[in-house]
Amino acid sequence: VPSAGGPPRRLVQIGPLNFWGTRLAGDREMLFHTNRLGDFHIYAQALVDGRAQGAARPVTQDRGHQQWASPSPAGRQIVYASTQTGEQASWGRGYPEGSPRQISHPRGASDTCPAWSPDGRQVVFERSQGGLTSLVVARVSDGRETALAPSQKQPHHPCWAPSPAIAFVAQGGLYLLDPLTQKSRELLPPSGGGGDFFYPNFSPEVVEQL
Repeated sequence: VPSAGGPPRRLVQIGPLNFWGTRLAGDREMLFHTNRLGDFHIYAQALVDGRAQGAARPVTQDRGHQQWASPSPAGRQIVYASTQTGEQASWGRGYPEGSPRQISHPRGASDTCPAWSPDGRQVVFERSQGGLTSLVVARVSDGRETALAPSQKQPHHPCWAPSPAIAFVAQGGLYLLDPLTQKSRELLPPSGGGGDFFYPNFSPEVVEQL
C-alpha cells in the first residue's frame, strides 16, 4: 500500500498458503516467510517500482522453521528466528547468500521477532519463557546479551528506530525505549478495547522526529 495512502496492491499470490511477517529489504526486494513447503521458510520477492517481478525465491533451506526476517541496514545480512537446533533462537546469515550463524542462546526460552540496530552491530528480540516476555539485545559479533527492563509488563514485537531507540508493544499500547537509559515513553495509548498494536516499524525519515 502507498505510504501516503491508497488501495493495497497484491505482491505475492497467497492461495491456500500462509504468509506472515513481511519485511522490506530496501526498495529492491520484499522478505517474507511462508509454509508453502511444510515448515516455515524465508523467501525474497523482487520488486520493480513497487511491483512484483518474477517468482519468489527461497532464502533459507535449513531444517525447522525460519521466520521474521529482518535485513541489516546495509542489506548484506539478515537476522531471523530459527528452530534448526530444536530451540527457537535468533540467527544471522549473509544476504543474498551466506551460511547460518546462531546469535542468541535462549536456553529453554523462545526468541522471536529480531530486528537490527541502526549501526548493524546489535539485534533486539523478544524472549518468551514461562508465559512471560522480555526484550533482549545481543551483540552480533559474539552473541553477548543485555536484558532490557522497560517499566511496562509483557513487552513484545520490538523494532529498532533509525535513532538509538526501540519501539515495542505492551499492555495494549505502543512505547519507545532508550536502550542506554532504560527509560520508556508512550507513543500511542492503549486502545481501550478497540484493538491491539502489532509489529511496529519506522519509515526512514522518522530519525529526525525521535
